[in-house]
Amino acid sequence: MNTQPALDFNTAKVFVFGDVMIDHYWHGDTSRISPEAPVPVVLYKRSSQTLGGAANVAQNIKALGAHAVLSGLIGQDDNSLELLELCKNSNLENLLITIPNMQTTKKLRILSRHQQLLRIDFENSPAITYNVPQVFSQFANLLEQSIQQSQVVILSDYFKGARELFPFIIELANKYKKPVIIDPKGNDYSLYRHASLLTPNLSEFKQIAAQYGYSPEAIANQEQESQIANHIINDLDLYGILITKSENGMTLHLKDGRMYHQLTYAEDVYDVTGAGDTVIATLATALASGIDIIDACYYANKAAGISVSKLGTSTVSLLELQAACGYADSSLSKIEQAKKDNKKIVFTNGCFDILHRGHLTYLKRAKELGDILIVGINSDSSVKALKGDSRPINKLEDRMLMLESLKFVDFVIPFEQETPLELIKQIMPDILVKGGDYQVENIVGYAEVTANGGKVQTIPFIDDYSSTTIINKIKSK
Repeated sequence: MNTQPALDFNTAKVFVFGDVMIDHYWHGDTSRISPEAPVPVVLYKRSSQTLGGAANVAQNIKALGAHAVLSGLIGQDDNSLELLELCKNSNLENLLITIPNMQTTKKLRILSRHQQLLRIDFENSPAITYNVPQVFSQFANLLEQSIQQSQVVILSDYFKGARELFPFIIELANKYKKPVIIDPKGNDYSLYRHASLLTPNLSEFKQIAAQYGYSPEAIANQEQESQIANHIINDLDLYGILITKSENGMTLHLKDGRMYHQLTYAEDVYDVTGAGDTVIATLATALASGIDIIDACYYANKAAGISVSKLGTSTVSLLELQAACGYADSSLSKIEQAKKDNKKIVFTNGCFDILHRGHLTYLKRAKELGDILIVGINSDSSVKALKGDSRPINKLEDRMLMLESLKFVDFVIPFEQETPLELIKQIMPDILVKGGDYQVENIVGYAEVTANGGKVQTIPFIDDYSSTTIINKIKSK
């Protein structure tokens, strides 16, 4: 049985620079129209907030199992403190630059019944101005070091002021031959000159095409689109342009004249918020892992299809992407659906070589902690590495069959490594459980699960029950 994931991004390191912000949500119920004005009345229930803009790009990279370093501009205000706390809670490495007279951007969205009713933006308007050469010179060494240590650089432009530093970042990236991918905004692309790849949506592409003298009507077919794209590519000295087209997929135009179009993979478009962040994050992560640009676009397109099926700014996990690409067991996609349905996910792991009463009691109690119990099980080679050449007694398929037959076990997922850390990072359970002989802080996955807001706890074992004890008893007879 091949249990290795087909996608593995854990060696990828991406440097993200751009406009960082907070996406804040107020959730409530609405059942009537206000007597004061023709607007719905929302009964406030709860609030939530997450990283947005370039910070959401970095979050998406981390969700894929890669390493991200985030940089951008923040102010000296309460919003900046909230943003830094969100970075800390997400274990997101950051090099954020403080601009004294800047207001850190926050977007407040009011939602009811999964629908966005209103958005309120808190930010400087127009975009903040600052002494660009002075700011760059102050942070040049740190920025250069981060770029040098990464395989790919992302510049995320939301037109909030960070773009003024883009030419300096591009120059540093070119110095170390690091590809630069940019999510563009506005109609002045001169700041993107000498980058590698731009990822505009179709509306943004038409907007910049107009600056080159082309009317929207000129983009009537793929051939005309290619001519305009090549004109922009040659003028800005790019490697290519990837145009995202919502339900119509995406089209990649390359400097050498090649063109690739991919249809959309979205089944249900629920909310497009943050979809562009997901595309550029997945694309860059795949390229940083050594994947060809065509395949990288395929994965980015798959990830976009997952992203738009979610409400609000969200990330796409490696587990979800594997399932969407057909590389993972179908159980993985079912787990993701259970998460969407607000089911509490419990995870535990072990070798489970010879199933006994101690195992059954432990697993039954683990299931009582939540709605879904996932059991990670060591592969044969993993058991051998942990227990010695004489183990396992029962091969993986037999051990999995016995666990899957238990009514309180919902999913059994094998892993090759000696620890289930990568599997835990993919699943990110609400509760991580191990036997009572562990100190909670020493349990593999403790840091990752708690940082994600989950809990880690132990369940006492029944004395005198273990596979090793049973094996030794048999040998002694």
